[in-house]
Amino acid sequence: MKKKAIIISIKGIKLSQVEKKLFSRNKPWGVILFKRNLRSISQIKKLTSEIKKLSGSKKFPILIDEEGGSVSRLTNIINHDLSANEFGKLFKNL
Repeated sequence: MKKKAIIISIKGIKLSQVEKKLFSRNKPWGVILFKRNLRSISQIKKLTSEIKKLSGSKKFPILIDEEGGSVSRLTNIINHDLSANEFGKLFKNL
């Protein structure tokens, strides 16, 4: 089946059986993670490894909705004070 040009999100910190089937059968283009999906570095590594395995691609796009500043999904995991503007500057310098 062809990949769908859609980025999906998941419900929690682990993949449900329905989500596992979705990744392996329907092949979305990528996944976006939110605060509800992020508990610790080790949990994120385990989750992203499972997603990549089910998708069949080591390069499967896994994104985090991180804006920085007052809208941070990573505050309990990493300590940073970068704003969305700083992320933009980093991208410009690539």
